[in-house]
Amino acid sequence: ARLAGDAAYAAESDAYRHYYNYLNKGGWSYDESGYPLMDRYRAETLLRSGRVWRYCGIGFQHWAGALGSPGNPGRTPLMTRAAYHLRQPAMAWIGGPAGDITLKDHNFYAGEVVKKTVLGINDQHTTETWTARWEVRRRDGGAVVAGGVLRPRVSPFSRVCEPFAFTLPAGAATAALDLRLDVAHADGSPLTNDTFALAVYPRPEAPGHRGKTPFLLFDPHGETAPGLAALGVRTEPLTPGAARAGRVLLMGRRALRGLKQLPFTADEVARGLRVVFFEQHCSDLGKIGLRHEDRGPRQLFARQPGHPLADGLTADLLRDWRGHATLFSAGPVLDRIPVSSRTSRISTRGNVASAIIETPHCGPFETFIDGEFDLSYTPLVRWRHGRGELLFCQLDLTGRIGVEPGADRAAANLIRYLGEPLPPPEWRTAACLSA
Repeated sequence: ARLAGDAAYAAESDAYRHYYNYLNKGGWSYDESGYPLMDRYRAETLLRSGRVWRYCGIGFQHWAGALGSPGNPGRTPLMTRAAYHLRQPAMAWIGGPAGDITLKDHNFYAGEVVKKTVLGINDQHTTETWTARWEVRRRDGGAVVAGGVLRPRVSPFSRVCEPFAFTLPAGAATAALDLRLDVAHADGSPLTNDTFALAVYPRPEAPGHRGKTPFLLFDPHGETAPGLAALGVRTEPLTPGAARAGRVLLMGRRALRGLKQLPFTADEVARGLRVVFFEQHCSDLGKIGLRHEDRGPRQLFARQPGHPLADGLTADLLRDWRGHATLFSAGPVLDRIPVSSRTSRISTRGNVASAIIETPHCGPFETFIDGEFDLSYTPLVRWRHGRGELLFCQLDLTGRIGVEPGADRAAANLIRYLGEPLPPPEWRTAACLSA
């Protein structure tokens, strides 16, 4: 579910559940034929991580079988075939920009320059010149957008990092592109190939500010105001004693840090105050009663695609955001004190959200985006109270507005939503019938 969203549950057939619960009895043995989606993601994860470990000189031995053969493409699990290819003495693939080769930036605006690298491993005694041809094509129709040839000289037991760049076409419509790499030995025989999916979006207009009344802003660290200005939002500083009923209060990034008392009351929310919290630290979320994790997901999913807050946020727009998130350090300590007991991680590259909220199990909470384990965590959740609301937006928007199409879409949705009157709450009665 962390990687596939709701499709993970839809792919669990009754036969698979019976196998895992009663025949396998929860053991480590696994029949991939019963759950192809799991096989696909395990293979992708093994190949992506394994080849970078090799590139960095980190030795490892994976337990997947069929070590001496790629197996039958029609019957051998993808993971087993990935393990076989990972053991080849020479490999090549498409990497991120030089100096940040594991970045998976894939969403861009029309006219931007895309920077990638050809990465390679040659764990052999031979010296030769590879021919690496790359080409970018439109997925609808196959028209060539850009292309080129690199000829790296490969010495024995060496690594290859050859940068290349291309300019995306201008256009008023979203376009899906495929970057393909074909690498051949000096004698012309094929070595390997790789593909990388890209998407090009027209640069949107700023959503602007609807209504005559500016939003109230409490941004003690000054980290959220620049992004709001870029979106065309008019704000005024929060002052004590100002009328707040029916107003919008924006709490900037890290605004809760060191704050001893919230600058608003529950009664003000009940009378119509709408409060938005931008990215906050785990410990500060905990102080107001929210459970949290600092897992830094790179893939999230819209829970309510039809809601204005999630409008147009496809799974592609909610994964691998460009660059690095900056709410907290790259690790291993990250943001929790003490350090989370779960597996540590290094880097904040590609984070869509850094500190995420565990979806509350009770109360008038409503999530619009979720992800991570069992889709039980959210970076965008609302609490209704009377005629007002609290909205927690833990998406890593700071530094991404104007750069990452997914962040721009999420931010524009938020501003447009706040510009409309808040509908009255809908209360429903649940009845428990017992025999």
